[in-house]
Amino acid sequence: MKRHFMSIVVLITILVLLAGAWFYRHIHDRIPDTPVVTASNPETPPDSAPETEAAAPSEESTISKGFPMTIRDMMNNTVTLKQKPEKIAVISGPLLEMFYGLGGQSICTVNPEELKAPLADAGQLPSIGKAANPDIIAILELEPDLVIAEAGVQNEIVTTLQKSKLQVVALKSKGDANREKSLNLMKAIAGLE
Repeated sequence: MKRHFMSIVVLITILVLLAGAWFYRHIHDRIPDTPVVTASNPETPPDSAPETEAAAPSEESTISKGFPMTIRDMMNNTVTLKQKPEKIAVISGPLLEMFYGLGGQSICTVNPEELKAPLADAGQLPSIGKAANPDIIAILELEPDLVIAEAGVQNEIVTTLQKSKLQVVALKSKGDANREKSLNLMKAIAGLE
């Protein structure tokens, strides 16, 4: 009798674990951890524009062209860019280095000591101060078309800038997968190859 009872307990435990794993997987698949970029071109109606994950290398050419572009960033915010942003303010040291590594140019810089290596034109760019506590007024005075911030570290700053009616995309620089997703999204936004 005791043995039969233990078998039932083990069976129920296994079923609960399987149900929990299925539930987690089901919910996890519905919550995006990958930024999504949707690009529309004049020949494609917005309703039929393909939704493409920025990390999918085979579809980079599809997402790196065409505006308007709708982006779901790594804070799960949605930003629609009507045209390619000309004035991009990158306000995180690691993201600034990544952006310059792709050939992009920011309209501002963070304190030089926050950068691993000096950037080519960083001396001529206005500084917004430390990335952890940037000068919000200085950012607003630059009138950027788009701000690229660090998700997690700069969440409060992202919210403040959004309240100031700036378009902000939050990316992540930590971890290989996040870095790859962020690089692909920066390429798409800035039209870099």
